[in-house]
Amino acid sequence: LDIEAAITLQAAMLDEPGAFVVDGAAFAAALRKSAKEALILLHAREGGDGAVMQSGRGKVSVKGAGDKVGEHPHILFGEAVAAATYAAPAFLTNLAALAPSMGKCSIRDELQGVALQRAELGGAERLALVATDGETIGVASLPLSAECGAFGGAILPAKAVEALVAARKLMSGGMHITADGSTPCKLRFVAGPLTLTSKTIDGNY
Repeated sequence: LDIEAAITLQAAMLDEPGAFVVDGAAFAAALRKSAKEALILLHAREGGDGAVMQSGRGKVSVKGAGDKVGEHPHILFGEAVAAATYAAPAFLTNLAALAPSMGKCSIRDELQGVALQRAELGGAERLALVATDGETIGVASLPLSAECGAFGGAILPAKAVEALVAARKLMSGGMHITADGSTPCKLRFVAGPLTLTSKTIDGNY
């Protein structure tokens, strides 16, 4: 498990608390069909194996994923050793601009992502965001937060970059980023209803 994403939504009404596990692709397809509806009702199927989604006059049964509730895998995130908070739109705009510069070569894993590194730029220490395919390079930078502590740098894999960019419409206000003390570290991004946790690539530019 390399990436874990969670979106927390406030229910308009809750008849009874519970949980169920559904197939992600089937659930996404059902949501797209219901996107224009003002209200979506979700009911767990008997035994928690999937769910029934009702919107307007339509009703869709979404199959379960095979995992039992409580057995869904999670990324273990250790004690945070560094943190930073940035405006989510600014951080994600920079990330989206760098995404096309990420490498595609499977031989060099360290190029398949965006590096977050401490760097001295213009006479001040900043957080540099760097992506390269080995021939071209893209660089952006943000002020270095005092909370960054001993954080030296990490490479965020392409899958995590693409997930954050795809979800940027959900995120506004501040984005809180934390790194744990594992080697290589894991990064957690929290903004609005989204929490994304990702392992990082072992290596450096």
